[in-house]
Amino acid sequence: MNIACYYYNYSMLTLVSLPAEVRQNFQRSGRINASAALPCAIMGNKLGGTDLSGLIRFGISMEKELLQRLDQEIVKRGYPNRSEAIRNLIRNQLVEIDWSRGDEEVAGTITIIYNHHVKGLSDLLLELQHRHHGMIVSVMHVHLEHEHCLEVMVIKGKAAEARDLADRLIGVKGVKHGKLTISSTGAGLK
Repeated sequence: MNIACYYYNYSMLTLVSLPAEVRQNFQRSGRINASAALPCAIMGNKLGGTDLSGLIRFGISMEKELLQRLDQEIVKRGYPNRSEAIRNLIRNQLVEIDWSRGDEEVAGTITIIYNHHVKGLSDLLLELQHRHHGMIVSVMHVHLEHEHCLEVMVIKGKAAEARDLADRLIGVKGVKHGKLTISSTGAGLK
């Protein structure tokens, strides 16, 4: 259980939530170690409407150049802070791990570009899609120009089966380009 208290940081009043070991020091000495305090909200355990009660603060050491590059990407991509950017990087890595396991439930898209004038190609692609109707949630077909079509298939299922389906569709003769984009069902992500 954390307690909240005030301390002065750079001449600014800040509300912090203290981990148990710091809280015990505080109770004994009447002072706190500001560097060990976890940020908390001005209004209870909320900051900008986000519940912080389940968050843990930790430090990361890295080279100056790497941090500068991260900060540039944070600004470029519009992240509100480093924490959100790092959370997103970790989530992306966890999604990659789920996909590598093969038996995890995943979501994603398969995008293909093909020449619809290639004899039998449209029928073959449609047949492959029908064989995997339980995995394909939705299909969008776009006529890019007279000869070329783009199809985006939204998929959900076991990672290994999704990868297999993507490989089969992308490997069909006449498919000029294809890409599997992986994501998560969101069930295991916070």
